[in-house]
Amino acid sequence: PGLLGHCCANPQGHVVHNWKARWFMLDGESLTYYTCKGEVSSKGSIPLKDCQVVSPCLDYSKRPTVFKVVNKKQELVMQASSLEERDAWVLDLRSAARCLQEGRPFTRSSLRQSIRLEHSLNLREILAKMKDPESGIKSESFNSSNKLYKDCFTG
Repeated sequence: PGLLGHCCANPQGHVVHNWKARWFMLDGESLTYYTCKGEVSSKGSIPLKDCQVVSPCLDYSKRPTVFKVVNKKQELVMQASSLEERDAWVLDLRSAARCLQEGRPFTRSSLRQSIRLEHSLNLREILAKMKDPESGIKSESFNSSNKLYKDCFTG
């Protein structure tokens, strides 16, 4: 596999308050995301060949770690855990897109080594820490089109 890592995502690309933790894999010609590490079927993917990586993302001015991956048909909004992680993702996604646009093969050697995260990353543990009432993010329910979403994070 190529680049592996964790970010929160809003796959619809709309300014909404229901971010979901996702595991991302940058490999071949697309950025693919999964519910968790080791998941067999993906939740979605976005081709990188003709994409733009937008950072900083001015649509989310109160969330400086947000960035977007956009092509003609899709928009994927991602939020990293820090500015450094955001910048690393943006640099590597742009590098992958440039390789594909120039007709060069996209390989692991096209990427910096620093973004590769530990394979022991536990998404449940991260969510538990985010929900910590003392230091985490407030979890709320969100109602949209008569559908109730539980454990949403707002910002």
